[in-house]
Amino acid sequence: MAAHIYIETKMEPGILGIQQAFMTDERFRAGLRYAHGDKYEAVFQNWFDGWHKPESIAWDMRPLLSQIRCPALIAQGEEDEHATPQHAMDIAESIPDADLWLIPGAKHMLPQEKVAEFNTKILRFLKDHVNNEQH
Repeated sequence: MAAHIYIETKMEPGILGIQQAFMTDERFRAGLRYAHGDKYEAVFQNWFDGWHKPESIAWDMRPLLSQIRCPALIAQGEEDEHATPQHAMDIAESIPDADLWLIPGAKHMLPQEKVAEFNTKILRFLKDHVNNEQH
């Protein structure tokens, strides 16, 4: 769901926006502090560095994805502010027999934006694959 397997140019404004929120939004910082305790600043800095350092540009997980053998549903909003639809297409193409679901009008936070549609699709996918595995 809205996964990232390489860095796209489109990601840069979002990454910088999150950095800005970290620096200026106490509510954002409080959420990180709640989730990560006293190490929240280091957690954020490691996350930011991982996405923003120039050497990260070469990071690409596509060669590893062919090793995935379980059923996979690749879901991403077509309007995701952090990645293009091509990103999700590349993930689905790299995983054997993966299903691709691009959601029109949705952004990055699918479970919150398209609650009923998301839950229905995920439950159907799980039901279909649990039933297939039992036969």
